[in-house]
Amino acid sequence: MINNYEHLVADEFSNVAYRKFFDLLLRKKQTLAFHCTAGKDRTGVASMLFMEALGISENQINHDYLITDRLSTKIVDGKVDYMKKKGASAEEIANIRSLWTVNIDYLQRAIDTVKSLSGDPITYLHDYIHLEDKDIDALRDKYLFEEKK
Repeated sequence: MINNYEHLVADEFSNVAYRKFFDLLLRKKQTLAFHCTAGKDRTGVASMLFMEALGISENQINHDYLITDRLSTKIVDGKVDYMKKKGASAEEIANIRSLWTVNIDYLQRAIDTVKSLSGDPITYLHDYIHLEDKDIDALRDKYLFEEKK
């Protein structure tokens, strides 16, 4: 699984999909909900890239990613119980748990790959997702706000 996260940011096919995601985010007067089956792999990386574009700290990105772990515990446990009832081997159960469980090391691999490819997330967004500074500014204008006291 950890190697998949490297491919999720290094693979050209993924980057084309992330560009389409950002194009949707940049549309004016549109609400967007995005998700996938488990909400941790493609969606987790897309969320990380979006939050990087907004200038959100890596600590906050990691915190938000790990929320999925708390929310998916019952689903993962159900899948493991089902596999046990079907007579799955310990290795098969470990694979299912790895596939469905959130692990901060997975996301960290994506973050580290972004940094190794470009030095920093904003340069990565420029070089691989083909966002311009004006796009990043538009995202920040649209999605960030100051909380009134």
